[in-house]
Amino acid sequence: MQAERRRPIVVAIDGPAGAGKSTVSKRLTGLLGYRLLDTGALYRSVALSAKRRGVSYADAAALAAIAAGLDIEFRPPSIVLAYPASDGALPADKPLIVFRFAAGDSNDPIDPTAFRATVDGVDRTSHFRVTPTEAWGQLTDSSATPSLTPGPHLVGARVCSVRGACQSVSARVEIRPWEQALHSMREWR
Repeated sequence: MQAERRRPIVVAIDGPAGAGKSTVSKRLTGLLGYRLLDTGALYRSVALSAKRRGVSYADAAALAAIAAGLDIEFRPPSIVLAYPASDGALPADKPLIVFRFAAGDSNDPIDPTAFRATVDGVDRTSHFRVTPTEAWGQLTDSSATPSLTPGPHLVGARVCSVRGACQSVSARVEIRPWEQALHSMREWR
């Protein structure tokens, strides 16, 4: 018996200009971990190419030929764990972490609202402040989330561009009592 092939999920959002289709799409794909195909960017690429070639927008056959011949690539952004170093130690009382990122394409900036961070698979995004170039935050919140136990933890983050190209990073960090973490930071220098 053959294994059943799962078909990919496709979600299409339609509506007038300015209705928020892109905003909803970016947030939805960011939350669900799906890929976003920015058809608006594809349409604009075809229109720009047609304009440069002097092709009428009314010439459907010529526009289809342009679309078929375009080689469009959305480069994902870069993301790194900036602090601590991978396999680094963090003090248990204030385990601060910093991710840095850069756009993969100067015409496709980072979408800070699409940033997601996890610790041991648990979403900790709300603990982070995010800018277009970095995100930083404590891995715990003493009022709402129990402290992380000392030991190794898997930290992950995902950042996406405005067009929906995404990149992820994960690293193991060690949570230690602050005295031990301080000692390991001194050795690291």
